[in-house]
Amino acid sequence: MANSINIFLLTLLLTFSLSAQQEPPSAVQNAVMDFDVQGYTVTMTIHNPEAKYISAVCTTTVKWNTIDTARYFFHLEGLSVDSIFSEEKKISFSKTDSSPTQGTFYTITEALPSNKDYIIYYSGTMTSEGGRFDWGGVHYKDGILFSMGVGFFAPYVSTTRHWLPCFDHPQDKATLSVSIIAPDSLSSIANGVLKGEAVLGNGMKKTDFVMNDLGATYLYTFAIGNYNKLILTSDEPAVTIYHYPSDKDAALFAYSKVSDMIKAFELRFGKYPFESIGYYDAPLGSMEHQTMITMDRSLTEEMFEQSD
Repeated sequence: MANSINIFLLTLLLTFSLSAQQEPPSAVQNAVMDFDVQGYTVTMTIHNPEAKYISAVCTTTVKWNTIDTARYFFHLEGLSVDSIFSEEKKISFSKTDSSPTQGTFYTITEALPSNKDYIIYYSGTMTSEGGRFDWGGVHYKDGILFSMGVGFFAPYVSTTRHWLPCFDHPQDKATLSVSIIAPDSLSSIANGVLKGEAVLGNGMKKTDFVMNDLGATYLYTFAIGNYNKLILTSDEPAVTIYHYPSDKDAALFAYSKVSDMIKAFELRFGKYPFESIGYYDAPLGSMEHQTMITMDRSLTEEMFEQSD
């Protein structure tokens, strides 16, 4: 009897190991992976935010935990991978559509030396999760193009895969650098510290953000729209607010206590752990994206209306 139980357990373990190698874990599973993503560096070009069309290249730096059975999985939903390179070598990959727990994911079986880069070229029309309460993914509303990192009805939960090819699982944390090429009449926003802006001509502008702090992919975000920018204090980190042009007074009121809130929490829990903190108002929902929090515009307006 004991031998039968041992054989059953061994078979179960081998089955799990083999299946784990064939596809990434579901959102509620924690698995030992062959790889650890160190960082994503993406340059995305969006000529017309309303069309939601993106042409982009993402450089993914991967550290390998093993090369014996090495596979790198990444998720990308509703967009097309055009090609993948490492340095000048073209890398082969396979695509799996409509997995019950994964949506669409890609597999690379060609392991690289540790800390080398996969360069992924991709494009298409960005989407959201859909459903009766359409939340996660990429939205265009009220002149704002923006992403929400978590879904409520998609089986994969984390929805950064709707704009970034990534191992979109909360167990893996990585740095993020985002360069957005978009119309120069609009503001571009992403996680981390604003590193620079450059006018490119032909009505386009490039905006660079860098987040050196490790973050789970569901906490990544970006936005493009007609925003005004406020820096509320000279304290470190400075509080940066992106608000609708007509909402300056509401934004000044709604976010006026953020610096005091940080100081209060620091007294109890230690120093604020990130390089920056920012908020941007959006026409849908609120979400705790790391260092760049999405706030429902209606809440900003409501707080201001109740200030009297």
